[in-house]
Amino acid sequence: MTKAGSSDIAKLAKWGEKYGLKKEWIHHRTKYPHFDLMGEKQLMILKKEKLFDHIKRFKLK
Repeated sequence: MTKAGSSDIAKLAKWGEKYGLKKEWIHHRTKYPHFDLMGEKQLMILKKEKLFDHIKRFKLK
């Protein structure tokens, strides 16, 4: 699982929107609001964000 977060909730919601993530899915339980990214959505977002080192490090396909 990848956590994508920002202390700016509006910015985080706007970022998530471009990947089909709903603002209701933001986790507000911590001091650092975030989305939990898993599975195919996680891989797609990491590729689009060009975070290939994350893909390699966590052996995602």
